[in-house]
Amino acid sequence: MTKLNISRDLAEVLNITVNKAATMVEAVLTEVKNGLTKDGTVIIRRFGTFQAVTKKARMGRNPKTGEDAIILARRVAKFTASKLLKNKVNR
Repeated sequence: MTKLNISRDLAEVLNITVNKAATMVEAVLTEVKNGLTKDGTVIIRRFGTFQAVTKKARMGRNPKTGEDAIILARRVAKFTASKLLKNKVNR
C-alpha cells in the first residue's frame, strides 16, 4: 500500500477530495518525522511506537568487492507494533 492508496481510501471514508486526504496523510507523516527527530519517540496508541535508536559502528563487508568496510554509527527508525495490531495481523 502506498501513500496514494492511503489517501484514496481516506478520501472515500471521509467523503473529501483525494488532494485534501493526501495533504492530511502528508501532515501526519511529517509530524511522525518531526517527533522522531525532536523527541526520539512517537507513540500512537493502539497502533505502535516509532523510536529513533542509535546503532553502533561495526565492521561490514562491501558486497561487490568482498573487502572489509567500516559501517559508521548512525540513528535509525524502529517500529514496534502494539499488541492490538499484532493480534489483528496474525488473525
